[in-house]
Amino acid sequence: MNTSTMELYDLTYTKELVKDVPAPVLENLNRHPPEIISFKLKNASTAIANLLRICISFVPTKYLHCETEDIDTDQPFILDHVISRLACIPIMQTVTENTTVHINCKNTTNTSIYIYSKELKICINDNFRILQLDPGKYVKIKLTVKITKPKITTVDTTADIKKNVVNNFGFNKNFGISLLQAVLYYNILDYREIMFLHNDEIIKVFAKTKDVPEKKRALYYNDKKYDSIVKYFKQGESLSSDIQAEINKLEELYDEVIYKDGLEVFTTEQMYPTEFQLRFKTYGNISGKELLLKACNTVIDIIKNLHPDIDSGDTTDTSSITVITYEPIAVLIYDILKKLTNYKNVSMHITNIGYNNVIYKVPHEELFTKAVNESIAIFNKIISQIKQY
Repeated sequence: MNTSTMELYDLTYTKELVKDVPAPVLENLNRHPPEIISFKLKNASTAIANLLRICISFVPTKYLHCETEDIDTDQPFILDHVISRLACIPIMQTVTENTTVHINCKNTTNTSIYIYSKELKICINDNFRILQLDPGKYVKIKLTVKITKPKITTVDTTADIKKNVVNNFGFNKNFGISLLQAVLYYNILDYREIMFLHNDEIIKVFAKTKDVPEKKRALYYNDKKYDSIVKYFKQGESLSSDIQAEINKLEELYDEVIYKDGLEVFTTEQMYPTEFQLRFKTYGNISGKELLLKACNTVIDIIKNLHPDIDSGDTTDTSSITVITYEPIAVLIYDILKKLTNYKNVSMHITNIGYNNVIYKVPHEELFTKAVNESIAIFNKIISQIKQY
């Protein structure tokens, strides 16, 4: 991986209007039509592409907050459930922090009714069901727009090292779902997933894109036995019933069976892709470009604020340092550390301590500082190239 040659290209924006749904739903969805930002990245690494895919979840996000005392009702509710449900409803990210909104409803009918998110006026979708109100019952709720903040907790590791763990960026604190209403797509361009026939077993592996044509269902093999089977079949020669049955079975599953002499195949552990396509679909609350820039800046802030503990209690290696962060960031730094040491003598011990959080150890403070600086340079370059479009 060479940061200086990494390039972001073919960046496009599209709007995606929704069709073929009931009129009230259609009007609501197309009020904030989904936007897709797509781009390709070359001379990168899996660690960079994966962190780009995940980093949107690190963005501090606005959400609806209320306490038990903010709810006044004569309807029997499980209040904690209502509070959690309200916090899960995606709202417009343009709303100012600490804005207050209210639900003030009374059921004057003789049947139960549902209260929907349209009462709040600031939600991405008006059709989220909040609660059910029985005949003659009322509910009043005061809600405040808050921003997700890092949640600090204390964890004891197996080495009895107390640490502060940062989590809860961009995610609902109760259910771990994203409030940003974004869908992320990730595709490797220089390798292609294929079905490979090996020792009479069909396995899913990867091959270099240049070595295999793009087909929906193709079976590749190097075995001369199957090469002769396919060759005979194409020439229309008569075959034994066993061979014919084998051909019929393959034809049912695959559009084409391809013999590739010497085809090199890779497992996920063996491949080193360098070219990727990423697509981000957002739903009107924030543009894809704005969200991506926020996410990259958030990653830079997180990396800048990593506080390693020197001499963390590891008596076997006093030069090692211990760091707590998100796992994808740890993997990127590890990837750069391997490059800085020519892929030799680098060990990083990762301990999972919660959702997407890890404690990891790396050797040498100087190496760690170089890896941090290069990580920041990578994301600054991505930001600069996104801004050019």
